[in-house]
Amino acid sequence: MLESELQKFPVLRKLGCFGMEPRNPVSVRRAFAHFQDLVTANPYRTLTYFPQGKISPVRQRPLGFQRGIELLLRMAGPAQCVPVALHIEPLTAEKPTAFVIAGNPVNSGHHELTSRFLETEVTRLLEKITITAPLDLLAGGQPCP
Repeated sequence: MLESELQKFPVLRKLGCFGMEPRNPVSVRRAFAHFQDLVTANPYRTLTYFPQGKISPVRQRPLGFQRGIELLLRMAGPAQCVPVALHIEPLTAEKPTAFVIAGNPVNSGHHELTSRFLETEVTRLLEKITITAPLDLLAGGQPCP
């Protein structure tokens, strides 16, 4: 994720996000080294990665996934990649409501696990979440506190 985005949304650091500036080679090397250290220290660790680097409006297309995710998956070795769509909606509550939907896990060795494949899958999930989440609430579903 872009370091500038983490400064705007510091809660993401608590989810394990760490920043980098893609146009700065030192920052990129440092981020990849940090990623490798995390994987080496605990190969069963769950890592969160934003392949587009920034938080964008939910309806923005294309999402703009970068190819760095492909390198990170190769660095991780055998792993499961779970595409996740996140939509934050203010609704009428004091605090915004987060809608999250996860896709099917994909093995990192799968020949089609590319940034393009992941972007297509997350786009599909976002379309689903923006259609079904408001309907779920209208049908009596309650957002998590």
